[in-house]
Amino acid sequence: MKILLIEDDTIQMVSLKLKIKRLGFDDILVATNGIEALDIIKNNAIDLVFCDLRMPEMDGVTFLAQLAECNCGMSVVILSAADESVLQLIYNMCSLSNFKFVEVIKKPYKQDDLDNVFEKLALVDEHSVDPSQQEELTADELAAGFEYGLFTNHYQPQFHFQTGEMVGVEALVRFEHPLHGVIGPHRFLNVIERLGYSQNLFYVVLKNAVAAISSMDTELQLSVNIAKSNLESKICEDVFAICEQYDFPLHKLTLELTEHDVYNGSITSLANLARLRMNGVGLSIDDFGTGYSSLEQLAQLPYTELKIDKSFIYELSTNYKNQQITHSCLILANSLGLTCVVEGVEDEETWEYLRHHGGDICQGFYTGSPMTADALLELYYKNTNKKVEADNLFDGLHCLILDNQSVSGKALKKLLLKNYHVFSAKCEMVTRKSIEVVNGHLINAIIINQHDVSAETVALCLEARTLGFKGEFIFLADYNAQCPEFISAQLTEYRWLVKEKTLNETASKIVNAILHGENRYAIDSTVQEKLSKRERFVADCLIKGLSNKQIANELDISQKTVSTYKTRVLTKCGVKSIIELLKFNKIE
Repeated sequence: MKILLIEDDTIQMVSLKLKIKRLGFDDILVATNGIEALDIIKNNAIDLVFCDLRMPEMDGVTFLAQLAECNCGMSVVILSAADESVLQLIYNMCSLSNFKFVEVIKKPYKQDDLDNVFEKLALVDEHSVDPSQQEELTADELAAGFEYGLFTNHYQPQFHFQTGEMVGVEALVRFEHPLHGVIGPHRFLNVIERLGYSQNLFYVVLKNAVAAISSMDTELQLSVNIAKSNLESKICEDVFAICEQYDFPLHKLTLELTEHDVYNGSITSLANLARLRMNGVGLSIDDFGTGYSSLEQLAQLPYTELKIDKSFIYELSTNYKNQQITHSCLILANSLGLTCVVEGVEDEETWEYLRHHGGDICQGFYTGSPMTADALLELYYKNTNKKVEADNLFDGLHCLILDNQSVSGKALKKLLLKNYHVFSAKCEMVTRKSIEVVNGHLINAIIINQHDVSAETVALCLEARTLGFKGEFIFLADYNAQCPEFISAQLTEYRWLVKEKTLNETASKIVNAILHGENRYAIDSTVQEKLSKRERFVADCLIKGLSNKQIANELDISQKTVSTYKTRVLTKCGVKSIIELLKFNKIE
């Protein structure tokens, strides 16, 4: 390997050269600026360049820009003490070129930093392919692909950050070439668009994916990419027909659109999106943050899912800017009630960071690379067998949300679902019906938006009490709103909670109000004498709505031990479920 070092500081140049020689590389040339370096490259076949940025006559940025124009395909390592934002910008510039490998080392660096660079470079060399294998497929090859069924799908699994459960897949098209094997979309998608085959490809991918996932007898969601050109024709009936053919529920299908594809959508494309949503098909905005008018699209189009682009996940555990951008996307998705899928998760640190900060779904090489349908099914069953058996008696608290604003109601429901089972209803549409939910169901709280409060609403609250509701009424109010007198005059037990700045904080406030409020639920004294002190505590927790995990944390015992106590409590009380246990409930 022939290496070129570009560094104007003699001491740093010698130090770098010695460090590289320690790794066994002796064929090293040196230059003190970009002009000298370009002359050396003209006369030598350079494989790897180490380039400083601040140099006389021609700086490193100018050199790298000119080198990129040569289309030389060599590897580049940027060495500099410049600001991280500048280094990231230069890295992005180099990544857009034809360089074989690009890496950044921030000064001052250590021998380990160089070791890591050469290890990564070795992996790139190991997996590098013949340039002929990167050529686009021809029109004849693509035509044969459609005729002989050479377009197949690989499936990348999606996992829930909080439970670790596999919950969905994205179908990714491949071409099974008779001579060259499996070929990725980078070699044929542009040709497909030029030849006008986009519609054909969409239907092939959709049909293959629906057939494969429906045959697995799982609850996996399916995501399929769709282009703007697909939406310019009436596709809905064909999509519905394919799903019906394989008895695949429409609500399990999500179509992914990039921001670029939907921008300035036509009447036909928007009508298609509306019909798809009306029939339960989910819509995902893919590569969020990389296109145009992102927020405008979120406001105007009926998305159900937001996918954070993998470019923002790069070095997420240490990159402050990417952390803030990702965190903002997570808050935005939660506030709008959208499922947030994060792409590009490649290590445990990134997984843990996103899990801690409220990510919903993970998609990346850390949890699974694209694979065949058979490999996917095998992974699914392995994942299912590892899951902790769910508690079939009770799993969290239950709330009923009454909110005439469907967007805010659904967003609050999504956030609370991380801690509760939530029934969502709109007062105007299902007034009495929504209240009747409390009859025969375990409801711990009825949450009502201040804007929906009226005398009729209070009457419904009183009716809920007659139906046996013993939980709390929580009215969510704006920061300057006062509680109407007709509420305090008719309801003796309620909470007037002022909304916080964000919906996340408001949801947390609701959780704390229910679990740690003044009106606490406790087991009636008639059965307390039947239970031991520890069993009484567990019984009280069950009636309050705490899950096995929460009780285990309170008592510092395992969830399995909690299940044992729960069985004892139910047996001694002569009941079979937590709902039946409520008949012994009293309010302290």
